[in-house]
Amino acid sequence: MAELREIEQRFRVYSFFARLFMEPIPVPGKDFVQNVLANLEAILGEPEELSQYFQKFYRETLPQNPEHVQKLLAVDRTYLCRGTQPGAGFMPPYESANSGGDEQQVLISILECYSRNGVEISRESREKPDYIGLELAFMAELCAKERDFSKKRANIRKEQRLFLAEHLGKWAPLYLEHVERYAKTHFFKGIALCLRHFLADEIANTV
Repeated sequence: MAELREIEQRFRVYSFFARLFMEPIPVPGKDFVQNVLANLEAILGEPEELSQYFQKFYRETLPQNPEHVQKLLAVDRTYLCRGTQPGAGFMPPYESANSGGDEQQVLISILECYSRNGVEISRESREKPDYIGLELAFMAELCAKERDFSKKRANIRKEQRLFLAEHLGKWAPLYLEHVERYAKTHFFKGIALCLRHFLADEIANTV
């Protein structure tokens, strides 16, 4: 039971971060805040650095209406995820842009991973297969498979380890360091720190 709870938690955390990069930013009401805090505390508890980021974000946005806060977050995510600007100091969150590898070879390798594990990208998706949101969603899908197919659990965990070693864990941590440095809102600074710590634990513990 403890193992299944751990797998379920990993599934929820990967899904949470995938949605942050894939879905429209909602108006940050009570449900949104509770969902964010539940996922972040499940990963890190309340370390001082993370707490400071979100305390600052809370103080900065408390006097503003929720729709304005939603716009601030959406604009910041667009800045962090859509192309580079002069002096931005970072690349957008695509593996091929951050790994230094040949784009076609990177995409082929990722698509092979997806196909081997029975995962297809929705035709409605406008993102390339190496976008951070899709790579996080793929890891969430592998966790769901690990939870649901106990007889294949060892093989599925092996696929997770390979994907972290060869793809997501190889480039995303550096991108997240840049997000923490260059994000315009303390919200995304905190998100970057949290996801970076989570991936570090995943790389260390997914054996």
